[in-house]
Amino acid sequence: MNISKLLKFTCISILASTSLHAITLKDSVEKVLVTNPEVIAEKNNQKALER
Repeated sequence: MNISKLLKFTCISILASTSLHAITLKDSVEKVLVTNPEVIAEKNNQKALER
């Protein structure tokens, strides 16, 4: 019986801790737009075509 309670507590703890580190979709997309070299290169190409 104690192992069952311990397992439940462990699962709940893991789920709770992972949700604390979660970021929003908007934050994820903004980070990719700023840091991904392929996205940056494509953005620069689009700017060059506009000129």
